[in-house]
Amino acid sequence: MAKSKRGAKGLTAGDAQETLDALAGRLSTRSLQITRNCLERAIPHAEVRDLVGRNVAALVKVPAGRSGRPSKSLTLEQAQELLQAAGGSGLYAYVVLSVTTGLRTEELRALRWNEVDLDAGTVAVYRAVRATADTKTPKSRRVLSLPRLVRTPVAPTNQFCFAELYSDFQMFIWGVGGGSPMRLASWPCLNGVFTNQSAS
Repeated sequence: MAKSKRGAKGLTAGDAQETLDALAGRLSTRSLQITRNCLERAIPHAEVRDLVGRNVAALVKVPAGRSGRPSKSLTLEQAQELLQAAGGSGLYAYVVLSVTTGLRTEELRALRWNEVDLDAGTVAVYRAVRATADTKTPKSRRVLSLPRLVRTPVAPTNQFCFAELYSDFQMFIWGVGGGSPMRLASWPCLNGVFTNQSAS
């Protein structure tokens, strides 16, 4: 924050705007928005102590910052190509869930057969392959609708065709002998699918 010679009580909207403008060359627009929001929320604490006259951060505009990082998300065309490439793979359902639900890799690898309900068309996410075995956040524990692509037994490579057979088991769907979740390094076919699509 540009230091006001008049002290905290002399802080003006111009001071706040000058600071944000100075940061615009180094931060993204999103980061500048976060900076302004933090300032706007912090000033009321000073107001309570009668250290400032008003919340000047609420009066300033966020300038345009640097361009953010390019998106790493797949385009629709890339997603379709990926699903097509995975069609003959034993990890077809894995790839479908990854592309269509946004489940994290660590969440997918932690899924068990008894968390799949084909009748209800849902999959429950309760854990992740992490040091704590918990999901990234409490809100990450959720129940999602299964995409139709994995609910319909259209190919023998779709593991979910066998979900009813294993529904009483707590084995990992994509596990090593059912006793532990797979490591990505142990599935070169999956690495190849993603590598080929990334290169295209």
